Amino acid sequence: MSENGFYGGEGESALHDHDEKVKVDPGTPPSLTWKRKLSTEENSLSEFGLSLKEMISMAPIGYRLWRHLRQEKSEHGEVFLDPFTKRHTSSCHGVPVGGIGKIIVIIRVTAYYLSENAGSIGRSCRGEFMRWQLFPRVCEDKPVLANQFSIFVSRPNGEKFSSVLCPKSPDILNDKSASGIESWDWNLGGQKSTYHALFPRSWTVYDGEPDPALKVVCRQLSPFIPHNYKESSFPVAVFYFYEADVTLLFSWANSVGGDSGLSGHHFNSKFRYPPTLFNELYYLNSGGTIWTDGSPPVHSLRTIQQRRYSIDRSNSDFRSGEDKSEQNDTAINILGRMTSLLQEIHSPVSMTSAFGTNLLQKGEENVGQFLYFEGIEYHMCNTYDVHFYASFALTMLFPKLELSIQRDFAAAVMMHDPSKMTLLQDGTWVQRKVLGAVPHDIGMRDPWFEVNFYNLHNTDRWKDLNPKFVLQVYRDVVATGNKEFAEAVWPSVYVAMAYMEQFDKDGDGMIENEGFPDQTYDTWSVSGVSAYCGGLWVAALQAASALAHVVGDKGSEDYFWFRFQKAKKVYEKLWNGSYFNYDNSGSKTSSSIQADQLAGHWYARACGLFPIVDEEKARKALEKIYNFNVLKSREIWSGVTYAVAAGMIHENMVETAFKTAVGVYEVAWSEQGSGYAFQTPEGWDFEGRYRSLGYMRPLAIWAMQWALTQHKIPRQEMKAEIKEESVTRQHTGFKRVAHLLRLSDEADSRSLFQVIFDYTCKRMLG
Repeated sequence: MSENGFYGGEGESALHDHDEKVKVDPGTPPSLTWKRKLSTEENSLSEFGLSLKEMISMAPIGYRLWRHLRQEKSEHGEVFLDPFTKRHTSSCHGVPVGGIGKIIVIIRVTAYYLSENAGSIGRSCRGEFMRWQLFPRVCEDKPVLANQFSIFVSRPNGEKFSSVLCPKSPDILNDKSASGIESWDWNLGGQKSTYHALFPRSWTVYDGEPDPALKVVCRQLSPFIPHNYKESSFPVAVFYFYEADVTLLFSWANSVGGDSGLSGHHFNSKFRYPPTLFNELYYLNSGGTIWTDGSPPVHSLRTIQQRRYSIDRSNSDFRSGEDKSEQNDTAINILGRMTSLLQEIHSPVSMTSAFGTNLLQKGEENVGQFLYFEGIEYHMCNTYDVHFYASFALTMLFPKLELSIQRDFAAAVMMHDPSKMTLLQDGTWVQRKVLGAVPHDIGMRDPWFEVNFYNLHNTDRWKDLNPKFVLQVYRDVVATGNKEFAEAVWPSVYVAMAYMEQFDKDGDGMIENEGFPDQTYDTWSVSGVSAYCGGLWVAALQAASALAHVVGDKGSEDYFWFRFQKAKKVYEKLWNGSYFNYDNSGSKTSSSIQADQLAGHWYARACGLFPIVDEEKARKALEKIYNFNVLKSREIWSGVTYAVAAGMIHENMVETAFKTAVGVYEVAWSEQGSGYAFQTPEGWDFEGRYRSLGYMRPLAIWAMQWALTQHKIPRQEMKAEIKEESVTRQHTGFKRVAHLLRLSDEADSRSLFQVIFDYTCKRMLG
C-alpha cells in the first residue's frame, strides 16, 4: 500500500506490495470498481422539503432571500444560492473528466487527438457528457446529447454497421435543439455493456453490443495524482479504446452554446482576470490594491472601524526591529502591529494582504491559490466551517494546496472590511468582516477581496470558525512538518484565539453560544455552553498551546495550556452519564443527542493531542450516538456521519465505525440506493429526499482514512499542571489584545413587525 492508502496498478486480481512491479492490462478494469449496466434506469431524485413548522419559522428569511436574489440577479446576474429554481437532476453520474483544473478532452486512437478548452464536465455512467460548468458558478446539468462516441463497422463481405455508443434516451426524440441527432443510429441497448469506475479512472466495456461479434473497451483517464501539482493541474482528460478494428467517430457540439454575438468585431480594453472555474487550480502570485486611505491619524481601532485595513505583516519583517527579550511575546507583537497600523493609516497604502501567498517563507514553494465551491448549489468558495470536515482530503492528497488555503484564511483573519451587508436572518445591517474573525468563506464574486459572501447570519459572531481555524492549522503542521508555515500563521492563530475571549461572558474560560444558530448547523439555535462549540474551543486551546511550542513561544504555550485545563473542567459539566448535552441552557433541546457532539475530541485525536474527555466517556457517548442517531435518524448528513465514524476509529471502535459509514454507501452508491454516486449530497431524509447535491462535507470520508493510518502522527507529551500565577504576564497581554478586538454594540435595526414575529415564533416553536 502506498503512503496515501492507494493500491497501484490496473486490472490486478490481488493486492500486492507497492514496491513490486506488476504487469497489468490497462484495458481490463480492476476487480474492485463501482459497476453499472448501461441500461440502468434513472431514479427520480427529489429535494428535501420543509415541514409546516419550519415554513412558519423561516417565512421572513424566505421572503428576504427571495427579495435579495431578485436584486442580485438584476444587478449581477448570479447568486450564491437559489432554492426557488428547480434544477435538472440525474441518478446516473459517473467519474467526471479532467484534473483539478480546466479540461481539454483528448481522444486517443493510435495517433489521433482532439482537444477543446472547457471547464468542469461531468459524465454519466451511460456515456452522456453532462453537468457542464464552463463558466464560473454556471452549472448546466442537462446532457448535451450531440456529444457522443459512435462506432462504424465494415466487414470484407460488404456488411456495414453503425451505432452511437450510448443507449437511446427518450429525451432525444423531444429535444428540439438536437440538430437531427434523432436520426442517428441509436442501436445500443446497454444490457450487455458495463461501466466500471475507480476515480479518477473509468472503463466502459461494450461486450457483444452494439455488434455481437465485437468487444470494445473505452478507458477514461484524468490526471488526478496525489502530491503532484503540475500534471494534476493540466486541463486534460484522455479516452483510450481497446480491442476494436473499427472506425471511430467523436462528435462535439458548440460547448459554450448559442449563436455568436461578437463575430467580426475587435475590442481593446483592460480587464481583471476573473475568478474562474469550479475546482480550478490557481497560479496567482500578486493581487491588486485593496485599500488606499488619506484620512488623518486616529487613536483606537474602534474609531477606524469604518475603514478597510489589515494588520498582516510577515514575522521576519516585524521581528527585525524587536528587542530580543520580546521576540517570543506574541501579545507584544500583535499590539505592536496595531500601534503601527494607527501610525500608518493616514498614509496611502498599496498592499496585497488578501493573498495568503504573502505568508510564504523563504524556500517554500508557491503553488498558487486554490478555490472550490461548497457545492453545485452553494457558490461560496472555500466555505470554512465545512472545509473543517473536507480538508482531510487535501491534507492527504495535495497538502501544499491545503496550506495555501490556510494561508489565505490566516491573511483574512488580520483584515477588516467595514462595508455593510444585510442579514437574511433578521434584516439587520452588519459589517462584512471584522478584525480577528475567521470568515465563513473566502468570497464568491471577488474571492480574497470580498470575503463572507454568506449573509444568512452574522458569522463574525459564530463560535466554531475561529476554533476550527486553529485546529486545522495545527493538524496541517503535524501532517506536513512545515515549521515555516507554522511561524507564518502563528500571529493569526493568536489573534483568532484572542477574538473569542469576548464570548466568554462569565470568565470561566469557556465560550458561550448566544441563542441563535451561531455555528455550522445554521438552522439550530444554541445557548450557553454547548457540546459542539465548547468541545471545539477546548481542543483549540490545546492546539494553540502545541503550536506555540512549535514556534518557540514558551509563554503562550504555557498560557494556552493553562486555559485548556480550565475550560476542560467546564466542558465536563455537560456530561449527563450517557453523552454530552447539546447545551446547558435548560431549554427543551438542551438534552438533545447531537451526532457531532465530540467534534473537538475527534480533531484532538486526529492531531495527536490529548483527548479532551475521558476515553470511557467518549466511547459511551459514541455508542449512544450509534444507537440513537445512526439507527433511528430522521435525516442523515453524510459528511457528519463520516466524521463520527472517524472519531469512532480513533477510539478503537473500528467495527462500529464502518457500520455507521456503510449506511451512507448504501444510500449513495449501492444499486438499491437513491442514485447519489459522484454527487454525494449534504444529507437526505428517510424517504431519500436530498439536501444539496455535490456537497463539500462528504469529503470527510478521508478523515476515516486518516484515522486508520494514524500511526504516523506524533503524540503530545504530558505536561505538568500550570498555575495561574505563572502566566500572569501572558494573561495581561492576551487580555489587552482581546479587548482591542471586541465587537462594538450595534443597534438593533429590525422592524417592529420582525421583533414581534421573532418573539411569537420563539414562544410557539421554541
